[in-house]
Amino acid sequence: MSSPAESQENNLKTQTDYNIALTFVACCNPSSGFCLLSSVLFPLTSPLFQPILSYKECLPPPLRGTSHERRNCLPGIAGLGSSMRKKEAIEKLKRQQSFIDELQGENDESPKFQRWHRNTDVAIKKVFGDKSGQHLQFVRILYHRGASWVEARQGVSHTGQYWKGLEEARSLLQSFIDEVEEYWQDEPTAPEEKESKEKPKLPEPVVCIEKICTRFHLIARQLRQRYNNRQTLSVEDEYDVQDLLHALLTLYFDDIRPEEWTPSYAGGSSRMDFLLKKERIVVEIKKTHKGLGAKEVGEQLLIDIQKYKEHPDCSTLFCFVYDPEERIANPRGIENDLNKTYDGLPVKVLITPTGL
Repeated sequence: MSSPAESQENNLKTQTDYNIALTFVACCNPSSGFCLLSSVLFPLTSPLFQPILSYKECLPPPLRGTSHERRNCLPGIAGLGSSMRKKEAIEKLKRQQSFIDELQGENDESPKFQRWHRNTDVAIKKVFGDKSGQHLQFVRILYHRGASWVEARQGVSHTGQYWKGLEEARSLLQSFIDEVEEYWQDEPTAPEEKESKEKPKLPEPVVCIEKICTRFHLIARQLRQRYNNRQTLSVEDEYDVQDLLHALLTLYFDDIRPEEWTPSYAGGSSRMDFLLKKERIVVEIKKTHKGLGAKEVGEQLLIDIQKYKEHPDCSTLFCFVYDPEERIANPRGIENDLNKTYDGLPVKVLITPTGL
């Protein structure tokens, strides 16, 4: 029957060597020339450590630096063998750590402890990988007396060893949590996800329209301030509003179709102001004037909503009400009443200006 050292030596193969090196190197004490594994001292000259010491670029003789520095010199340890996100990994480890207090009244043979131990074992393998040094550290924790001759000689009771093992597990899980928090990347590293982070998503079409309409009055007012009183566009009626808004929409949209016919409603048909074909958005424009105040605007918008529900290219209706003379006393009230979805058609009503 082979000794523990011989079994370990036989099992240290290529990738496994590299992963387990994390645990061994963390335990090495170069000043004494020994390494502590499961309460047993092995000399660093043992054949057991030859595969590990072969990583010369990582462990320059005589293993200079602290155990923390030696652990970090192993490239790729953070998240090795795992595609889990940082936040998810921390949550899983903290969850298993939080259950330890509930195990104080149990023992290492109770179903509750066995379930926790298995779930924690699986969580660590999911976070760090099946053959990671972290997993090896966890499975080496002792919860019962007699598995270690050192503990037996010290006279540690069965219950005492169980509690000692739980506290060791708690401390180890906290160390894993600290490691993930400090060394794992915050952003996903998958190529497609990384690309999506580097290329910000363009603003939503409705947000773009809303931004234009919100600043519309400032733009119209600025156009009146021309050098030497040169000719300009003065927004006097609804057609002027259409012309200026059409020009501004070209900042974000390519296919803008003005004066599109709407389906017949209540015995007749009419024209919509703009159809953004690709985005499937209809922009309806109204400008208040004498005879078209809050009551009339509200009534017309309700009629518009009903007729646009039948249009095959209208998936969203945006109603822009330009009220430069502030004839509408409670614009936000009308917006709140009408901004909703009507039989599957989202409607956005925006009345400007407001206090500009």
